[in-house]
Parts: sequence; structure tokens; C-alpha cells
Amino acid sequence: MARVPARSSDPSTGANGGGGDCTERLGSYREREPRRAIATSLLTPSGDVRVVATHLGLSIHERYAQAQALVSLVRPARTVVLGDFNDWFWVRSVRRVLAQVCPNRTRLRTFPSRLPLMRLDRIYATSDSRIAKVWTDEAARAFSDHLPVIAEIEL
Repeated sequence: MARVPARSSDPSTGANGGGGDCTERLGSYREREPRRAIATSLLTPSGDVRVVATHLGLSIHERYAQAQALVSLVRPARTVVLGDFNDWFWVRSVRRVLAQVCPNRTRLRTFPSRLPLMRLDRIYATSDSRIAKVWTDEAARAFSDHLPVIAEIEL
């Protein structure tokens, strides 16, 4: 996605003639770090693609509420949601909520980066897209406690 331009927008209002750029608060708990999602449209040779990036909270109930808010940012077609979902339980999971609108997802172990055991970082995509190839970059261990998830997505 870094190889394609983003739709031009006014960052103060999110207005861009229908592109839908926005920053959305995700209902963080007062005593916790505030969480947000950033959404934009990318102009690809195949048409517009909605991209939503986020970093969810640590509490299971907080993440569940944030996942519900993320669903409202997903368009019915051509949407990719990515980030650190901090989701390791199946009960009230982010996976279950996002699967309703983005059934395709990555499943790589990314945390901790030194010896990845947990699948906290993911890429989700709507059913009209296919995650064709997915990998992590182990060189990132020198810079982060999470491995980045990198994917090729067919639209």
C-alpha cells in the first residue's frame, strides 16, 4: 500500500470529496492509554481501497468495544484493517467481531518479537480481497517488541 497514493484530504475536517479520511476514537477506558483508528482511501490501479490502521487496548472488554467501533469504519467492499489488536482470547474476541465484515485475516505469531508466541498483530480484509502472501520481518526484532506483518493482497 505504500506504493500507491492516498486520496487528498483536509486533515482538520476529514473532508476529501468522499474519500472518507478520518481519525476515530475507539472508546478507551479513562484509566488507560487513549486508542484511535486512522482510516483513509488509497488510489490503486484496481480502484479505491479503504485502509484502517489501529492499536487496540489491553482490557478484554475495552478491546471488544473498540472492535465494535472498528466495524463502523469498514466499507462493504475493498477494505483492509490492520494493526496491533492485543487480542489473545477467543471469548469476546476482536477476531469474532471483525470476521463479520472482514473474514480474511493473517495468522502469524508476532509477539514477543524475540520468540513470537502470540498472534497480536494482524491484517483483516473484506471478502472481495484475498491475502495472497504474508510474512514477518525478523530484522525488526532490533527495533520493536512486535514483528510487523507484511502482506500482498489481491483485490
